[in-house]
Amino acid sequence: MKKLITLLMLLCATTAHAQLATPEARSFAMGGAYGSRALGYEASFWNPANLGLSNNPSWSAGANASAYFSNNALEYGDVTALYGEYLDNATKSALLADVRSNTNGGLATLNFDVGAQGLGASFGRFAFGLGGIGAGNAEITPDALELVLFGNVGEDGTGRNFDFSGTAVDLWTFYGAHASYAQPFQFAALPGTNFSAGITAPYGVAGDLAKVTEANSQLIYEPLSLDVDMQKLQSANGNAGSAFAADLGLAMEWQGRFVVGASMTNAIQVIDWDASAFEVTNYDISADYADIAVASTTLAYDELDAAGQQAIDGILNEASLPRRLRF
Repeated sequence: MKKLITLLMLLCATTAHAQLATPEARSFAMGGAYGSRALGYEASFWNPANLGLSNNPSWSAGANASAYFSNNALEYGDVTALYGEYLDNATKSALLADVRSNTNGGLATLNFDVGAQGLGASFGRFAFGLGGIGAGNAEITPDALELVLFGNVGEDGTGRNFDFSGTAVDLWTFYGAHASYAQPFQFAALPGTNFSAGITAPYGVAGDLAKVTEANSQLIYEPLSLDVDMQKLQSANGNAGSAFAADLGLAMEWQGRFVVGASMTNAIQVIDWDASAFEVTNYDISADYADIAVASTTLAYDELDAAGQQAIDGILNEASLPRRLRF
């Protein structure tokens, strides 16, 4: 049951952030509200404009960690209320109905970014950092969630076939560096009020990009059998390309006591993929009570025909950076 609750926790809608370095560990509890309080090297992550505030330290150094989760299927409170409780069939059916309603019968999506800044430092209105980030997106069919909740007998308990067509998973890894700067300014008509505009510019190398797409997979109830047809696109040499982004921020400080701010992540983003570094693997898996058979073929980008190369180019052109690209 704990495993089931953990899966549902991943499907619940929430945003979580953590700053593990002193002196601002309290940012974990404050979540997104910490954006108006972060100063020094931490401002690069939350709002670079804060580097231009009057109480920004002359210098700071430390390390950060961050986590972001979101989805379109369940609210956070819907799941936390069930933790430690026995889930009867009525409760499972209610959860499944909520997912189908919230996704309009389509795919449930899960997005996550987990990052670590190995070194961060600030000097006045300048800041920089080094680190890495892992990110992922998953699209899950309602049939897959029903299978997790009720097993292969299904919600009605009589047994049914399950279709996983459309299930997809993307995984990223990036490593690199960022630099931040803020410029304070004032308006004569607003005495006692200070403003600041800031920018964080991260540049990173994509260590890996893996995309798994399910084409036509099914679990058959009677006789019990599993057919999986999926494709994996993955960089082969650990260098999938490079990426540049720019985060913009504004902050307003009144009488040195009250601060409000806003920031935009990835306001500008440019990705330069190395398509020749990718390879495509097609899997055909079948299993029943007696046997399991796995067949796979792998082709490098240069070995694909023109249509195959165009398909990869299209996938890479549509790829966007993780929501919080931070190093």
